[in-house]
Amino acid sequence: KSTAAYVTIVSPEVNVVMYPDLGPSSAPPSGAELRGGSAKGGWPEAGPSVPEAGPSGTDTSGAGPDAAAETGSWEEETVLLFPSESSVTAAEVDWKKVKRVLAIDSTWITSNQILRDPRLAKVKRVKIADEQTTFWRYHAHSETCLSTAECIFHLVRQRTVVVEGSYSGQFDKLLFFYAHLYRAIQLWYLQNPHRSFVHKRNYIHYEKAAEEALRLGLPPPPPGGER
Repeated sequence: KSTAAYVTIVSPEVNVVMYPDLGPSSAPPSGAELRGGSAKGGWPEAGPSVPEAGPSGTDTSGAGPDAAAETGSWEEETVLLFPSESSVTAAEVDWKKVKRVLAIDSTWITSNQILRDPRLAKVKRVKIADEQTTFWRYHAHSETCLSTAECIFHLVRQRTVVVEGSYSGQFDKLLFFYAHLYRAIQLWYLQNPHRSFVHKRNYIHYEKAAEEALRLGLPPPPPGGER
């Protein structure tokens, strides 16, 4: 279900911490409203994960907000990747000051609970500009609400354009496992046309999947089936 793990496998600069931790040196917050619960829509006892991704060349293993309290720099050096009315685009961020990016990897209901954490109150929020999801899991939100893996990739790509002026594919491998599973899903439904993908209309691209199957030397799909 989580796509954050795909990115951590291929990038040593992406770490996963379990909320309520916000970094290696962050102490758990006090207050029942910030603890994981067992109610429907809550998170498991260990809490949802918060991938911590740093721009290329930065150290993402630095201290969390509690360790940086003396200098007050943690909030200034951190941005939270999440769409909201207050979120800015990558072009509006001063990336020279940013050392880490936090991305919430959880359900939408749980993410709203995490956003109420007072430690995140002053952290600048950044959003992805003009991208549509290819995620296979159904959600009732906008097509511009991406999976965590897509969010991390597109933010890194958009940051690269801002900082370096262009993007030449140097971070494409962040989506290696995500793209692999996407292709596997497409090919599976091509080879099993009697099964219908009911969650997203026109999600399975049968013609493109057939071309890919031919390129890979896979047997042709059986005739018939749902489209």
